[in-house]
Amino acid sequence: MSKKVWDLLCDGAVVYVAGSSTEIPSDVMSALGEIVSEETGGSKEVASRRLKALEKAQRYNVEACLVYEDAKSIAPEVLGDLRV
Repeated sequence: MSKKVWDLLCDGAVVYVAGSSTEIPSDVMSALGEIVSEETGGSKEVASRRLKALEKAQRYNVEACLVYEDAKSIAPEVLGDLRV
């Protein structure tokens, strides 16, 4: 499966990530980093630079939201007037 993902990225695919802001974006970025590293034979640092280039080119986009379960762990002073 990683070969297919890598081929899609090489062919210009755009990645959209949506979901909870606490885990999903970092989990997807980690998985993509492993795929890029594996498919290119490069280090994790090189994979990270490639993924940052995708972000800069607007080919990796995150639409993450704060869901209620996430908000419960945030200190009230951080939320300000926002009532959860």
